[in-house]
Amino acid sequence: MIRLLVGFVVSSLCLFLVLFVDNAQATSLLITRFGDNVVDEYGLDGTFIRTFASATAQPGSLSSPIRLAQNGPGGDVFVLNIGTSDVTRFEFGNSGPGGEAAVVPPDPFASGGHVSGRGIEFGPNGNLFVSAFGTNNVVEYDATTGALVGTYATTAGQPQDLAFDAGGDLFVANVDGTQGIFRFDASGTPLGLFADRPGSPSSTGGAVGLEFAPNGHLFATFSYSNGFAGNFVSEFDASGTYLGDVFTYPASGAEQAIDLEFAPNGNLYVARYSSGTIDELQLGLPGAAASVANSFVVSEGASVRVVELQQVVPEPSTCALAALGLLGLGLFGWQRRGARG
Repeated sequence: MIRLLVGFVVSSLCLFLVLFVDNAQATSLLITRFGDNVVDEYGLDGTFIRTFASATAQPGSLSSPIRLAQNGPGGDVFVLNIGTSDVTRFEFGNSGPGGEAAVVPPDPFASGGHVSGRGIEFGPNGNLFVSAFGTNNVVEYDATTGALVGTYATTAGQPQDLAFDAGGDLFVANVDGTQGIFRFDASGTPLGLFADRPGSPSSTGGAVGLEFAPNGHLFATFSYSNGFAGNFVSEFDASGTYLGDVFTYPASGAEQAIDLEFAPNGNLYVARYSSGTIDELQLGLPGAAASVANSFVVSEGASVRVVELQQVVPEPSTCALAALGLLGLGLFGWQRRGARG
C-alpha cells in the first residue's frame, strides 16, 4: 500500500513539474518604438503586457531605440540607441520606476567606436556586436564591462542588421553602397558577398533585416529602393542560394518590412515600419509564399523596428525543492490518516 501511495504521489509530482516548467517559460515579445523612446512587452499572440522600459520613467536611458538583444534566457536586455550612438542595459525584471525594467549601471553601458548603430547581437564569444550605419563598420564590446574591444569588421556599404550562424560566421545586411548580405569569418576577415536578391541593387535596393531559421536558412528583408525599410521577405539556403520571396509588401508606404524574428512555433514575425504593425507569417515549403497567421498593431504612428523573443526559465533547484516539499506533505498527510485509523 505504501509503495502504491508513494508511486502515485511521485507520478503526480512528475506530471505537475512538467506542467509547471512548461507554463513557467514565459516567452514574450520585446518591441522597440523608435519614435516614442519606448520598449514594450507583448505576448506571442499580440496581447499587450506592459511598458518594458521608457525614457519617461528613466530619462536619458532611451534615445531612438532601434534594436535589442538579450544575454541568454532570462538575462539582461541590451538596447541600441541611434540618437546617442550607444547601448543601454536593462534587467529583465520589473524593479525600475513604475514597474518597468531597471537600468543596469553604468548608463550608457557601451559607447564609442560607432555612429548611428543599426544592428546588435551577441557573438559566439559572448561579447556584444554592433553594426553601424554612420561609420560602415561592426564594433565589438565586452559584454561584462561594456568596454570597446575594437572594430571587428569594416563594410563596403552602410550596414543594417547582423546575425551569426551556427559556425560563428558573421552576416551583415548592407542597404546602401555595396548592397546585399556579406559574410565574415570568426576572426572578422571578409569572405565577400554571401547572398543577394535577384534584381538588387538596380531595382530592389539593399538588405535590411536578417534572421536565421532553425534549419540554417537565412531570411532577409530587402528594400524596393535605398532606405531603411524592406518590401520583400526573402529566403536563402545555407550556401546563399536564393530560394524565393516568402512575402511581398507594397512598393511604398507603411507596409514595408524591416525586422524579423522566429517564434517558438516556427512562424516568422515581421515588424512593419511606420504602421507599427507586427505580422506573424506561417511559412510553407522553402521559398514558397507564406500566409499571415496573425497581425497586430503595437503603436499607431510609431516606428516599430525590432521583434525579439525573451524567455525566462525557472531554476532547476526551485523545481526540485517544490517537488520535495509536495512529496513530504503528501507522505505526512498519509501518515496522519494512518495514525487516526
